[in-house]
Amino acid sequence: MALACSSPTIHEISLFPIRQSIPRESCGEQRPRIAYSWKTVRDIYAFPLRFRTHPPLGRVFPTIRCMHFFGAGFFLLSEMPQSSDSYASAAAEASATTFTLHNKCTHTVWPAIQPGAGQPILARGGFRLLPRQSYTLHVPAAWSGRIWGRQDCVFDRSGKGRCATGDCGGALFCNGMGGTPPATLAEITLGKMDFYDVSLVDGYNLAISITPFRGTGKCSYAGCVSDLNEMCPGALQVRSGRENRVVACKSACFAFKSPKYCCTGSFGNPQTCKPTAYSRVFKAACPRAYSYAYDDPTSIATCSGGSYFVTFCPHH
Repeated sequence: MALACSSPTIHEISLFPIRQSIPRESCGEQRPRIAYSWKTVRDIYAFPLRFRTHPPLGRVFPTIRCMHFFGAGFFLLSEMPQSSDSYASAAAEASATTFTLHNKCTHTVWPAIQPGAGQPILARGGFRLLPRQSYTLHVPAAWSGRIWGRQDCVFDRSGKGRCATGDCGGALFCNGMGGTPPATLAEITLGKMDFYDVSLVDGYNLAISITPFRGTGKCSYAGCVSDLNEMCPGALQVRSGRENRVVACKSACFAFKSPKYCCTGSFGNPQTCKPTAYSRVFKAACPRAYSYAYDDPTSIATCSGGSYFVTFCPHH
């Protein structure tokens, strides 16, 4: 398809699907160059966005040359040449850790992301992921946080609504907020050695796995593959929908608020807080996940320099 105006030499190209109209910019030299950062383009123009460059250097766009419109909500951003130092910096950034979230469920999942204290919010903290769809996040060094999936969500155009499980204040973009239990959590802390696990301490709503790649060390799989909703004890069940189906399974701590189950008070240490009948159900179904606060420390996996697949419904 023809460009909307004559094209300069394109050193990098990015393709974004957009949902709102934006002004067509001229490619002529008489127009000022646009100075959008990657964050600005991500937050204002597109979500989720697909990022392609040539050469493949995922970075900000300090000197965008012009926009080319291809119809159906797609446009190209072409950039002026950059210095070799810029390309070296970009190459280093491109080699950083990535999290690829993949939805293998037969239904839509709304991933949510909560960073640790002082850490940046990724992807505004939440988005929609259709069945069989994947989305890759570029993660800064030393990032830590948790990822979970939300189910049966309904949002209006402003991003307000609710989810049957994992809801974060009734918002599509969690923006740093945590999720309402019960929710299966994928927890990751990056560093010289990465630590990661899947936790059922806040209960269960979706099967999740963490699979490292490109790393060194043990780099083992972590996750809860079984559908705990099918075997959830009656006292822990969360039901929703017209069919009153089980959509989540509470932790015993969340259900009963007892120090015995929450590992608090006189039970606040590993010597006195032991597995219970309820945590054993979780552990039997998901031996590679944390079932209660002082579960077997082998539930924590480690890897150095890896990137990670976080998969919803990995058993599908």
